[in-house]
Amino acid sequence: MAKIVLSMVATNTIGFVAALFEPKNTLSVTVAFYGLVYAALIVFVVVLRHGKIKLAGWSLTIFMWCIIAFATLFFGGLRSQVPVVFVVVIMFMGSFLGGRSALILALMTIVFLGIVAFLEFNNLMPVQLGPEYSPLNAWGGLCVALLLMSLFLHNSLASIKESEERYQLAVRGSAAGLWDWDIKTNEVYYGRGLKEMLGYAPTEFPYNSATFNNAIHPEDLLLIKESLDKHFISPENRYDVEFRLRVKGGDYRWFHSQGEAVRDKHGKPYRMVGSITDITKRKLAEESITQKNEELVKINQELDRFVYSASHDLRAPITSLLGLIEVARLEDDVSSIKKLLTMQERSLIKLDSFIYDIVSYSRNNRVEIEIEKIDFQSLLDNIYDLFHHMEPAKGIRKETEIDPGLSFYSDKKRIYVVLNNLISNAIKYCDLSKPDSFIKIRIENSGNGVTLRVIDNGEGIEAEFIPKIFDMFYRASERSGGSGIGLYIVKEVVQKLQGTIEVSSQKYQGSEFIVRLPDMKGR
Repeated sequence: MAKIVLSMVATNTIGFVAALFEPKNTLSVTVAFYGLVYAALIVFVVVLRHGKIKLAGWSLTIFMWCIIAFATLFFGGLRSQVPVVFVVVIMFMGSFLGGRSALILALMTIVFLGIVAFLEFNNLMPVQLGPEYSPLNAWGGLCVALLLMSLFLHNSLASIKESEERYQLAVRGSAAGLWDWDIKTNEVYYGRGLKEMLGYAPTEFPYNSATFNNAIHPEDLLLIKESLDKHFISPENRYDVEFRLRVKGGDYRWFHSQGEAVRDKHGKPYRMVGSITDITKRKLAEESITQKNEELVKINQELDRFVYSASHDLRAPITSLLGLIEVARLEDDVSSIKKLLTMQERSLIKLDSFIYDIVSYSRNNRVEIEIEKIDFQSLLDNIYDLFHHMEPAKGIRKETEIDPGLSFYSDKKRIYVVLNNLISNAIKYCDLSKPDSFIKIRIENSGNGVTLRVIDNGEGIEAEFIPKIFDMFYRASERSGGSGIGLYIVKEVVQKLQGTIEVSSQKYQGSEFIVRLPDMKGR
């Protein structure tokens, strides 16, 4: 604004000096005219210094209107160039003000020029204070007006550019994309940021609602429609919705969109403008938190059951050991003492097995997956060596089939837990009355992973018990002397390794456990 004031002072000074060289001008009128201009400028600056910008702008507009109107009446009427200056300046000032103010200013100008024309036509014009036609004054005034207008326009454009830059920075800072929907024509303008978020170039993604609707996840279409309908009914119902959009690569990502409709005088929406932001990271974090909360609830429930059952299963072998020790103290016969020691050994083995299950369960829940190449033959050899002391193991034929050249990566310790439990159960529930009691281990390449099959012809499982065998502390057989959490741990470990487990079994015929695991190489 300071530049405008200085420019006005400079141009009026030039105009005043030029007017002095006009031979037909009178000095007194020239001094009075430009004196009023300078006085008005001083008032304008004072009002500005008091921070009343709007009042200053209106004052300047009205003053210029009055000055040029005065010049039109008393410096040649419509026959000079002054009315041209008058119309150009007033129309520009009106466009600068905008809206209703511009309309009022334009109407006043038209009415005033009509009055001047009427007065000239009827020879009623007031006595002119200057010459009938003064090219110097007229063209000088026009140059002053055009200079002022160029300054106003320059400052307006600079202000618009600054505002646009501020707006663009705000949009970029918020990582939001913009959209503008013409509801009547169904055309939608998609901002550059929105297209970039979806992976499209500025020339891609056509400007229509069908393009956007086709990218929305089918399950979210109804949600968006309901939110729009509510907002169209009442502006109090904000359009604020989260949904999934398909990006250029074909994947779906989560977005948050907000918008507001522009309505006509009847309250009917005809345009809607809004923004959209990518919230995929936030959604993934929320899903992770929800999953962890569900896991915590599950762990707490299982922990309650575990403490209740484990306390009994841990105390039973200890109580048995204490009893056997007391009996052994009373015995003098060596053979009887050896039998008691064998019984104590069995209790300790049972206790050791239960502690192993507890450690496996705890480790699976708290230790991250450690990926390495799996040597299945080595794992199976170690497991069979561990069970050599089990009496039934000596009478079982063991058969192993591993695809040659198999290369598989996963968590070695967790794979060991799975195979250890399944083979242990196969030995424990074998049927030695059959002429060929066997355990078959088949490890097959499934393309993107492996399939582990543990097959036996033991006592099998009744059909009604199969859905429950993976539950914690469930014992399907009367012969079961274990903790009841072995198969539960197997299921938990397989799920941790992102695999699946299923069982096929018939009573007195045998069982087949099928475990499918993905190859974790490179993860």
